[in-house]
Amino acid sequence: MDRVEIITLPDLSQQLKNDFSSYFSHNTTNNAMSWEEVSQPEEGATYITLNLHKNGAHQSPKIRQAIHHAIDREALCDYLGGKHLFPADSQLIAETRRTNQNPYNLLKAKELLREAGYHGETITLYGTQLRKNASVKREALWIKEQCEEIGIRMEVFIQPINELLKKQVLDKADMVIGGVAFGNDIVFSYYRYFQMPASFVKNLMGKRLEKTIDMQLQKVRQTPDLEQQLNDLLDLERLLKRETAIIHLYHRSHAITVKQQTNLQGVSLESFGRVDYRKLWFK
Repeated sequence: MDRVEIITLPDLSQQLKNDFSSYFSHNTTNNAMSWEEVSQPEEGATYITLNLHKNGAHQSPKIRQAIHHAIDREALCDYLGGKHLFPADSQLIAETRRTNQNPYNLLKAKELLREAGYHGETITLYGTQLRKNASVKREALWIKEQCEEIGIRMEVFIQPINELLKKQVLDKADMVIGGVAFGNDIVFSYYRYFQMPASFVKNLMGKRLEKTIDMQLQKVRQTPDLEQQLNDLLDLERLLKRETAIIHLYHRSHAITVKQQTNLQGVSLESFGRVDYRKLWFK
């Protein structure tokens, strides 16, 4: 290829979206040159972190566990239009597949809430907005409904991520919904996830767990073997999950549609969902 052009369109009207949908539907069903989908799962996940610096009902491990069991990940993915979403139990897809857990259990959630002695305190759930029309508002409102089903009162606030990172704003949050997408270097991305403020992990974990995170990350830095580094990071995530300091929600896949019966070969996606143009060739 002599040149690659990437064209970013403005927000499309619903009519234009419908036109595109009709075009793909027509060509898929009525044209001899049909389309096929190429997809690539993205390492990383959307998740909730608990603000363990802040006093409140969420400081009770049983209330955190009740929230964990109140969320039906499969239903959340369906609600969000989940063809390219699937439940997460880790930042790493392989770990999610290994654990193969479905924590959704309303009876257990309600029992944990009773054991915790919950008295109707309001829990604040803050969500991030990266840019216009790119936020976790739908997820947050859906989770609010799920928690209200077991008796938890919850308020939702959506903030631009730069605002949410401000201490005076973050201090108001009992829980934060965020998300992260890993790059090609999984170990480095995983390490950064535990470290950087915009992940809302280390800066929300409270003094005890923050110290544990620092010690484990130091261990990773001092370990020359990549496989051992990854195992140490997984151990850290598992510890935070046992504390119910992190509640994973879903992974996502990226997908593109490609015409069949063309000479274009080598179509694949990079970790962030863009076509790997270096591998394209014409037969």
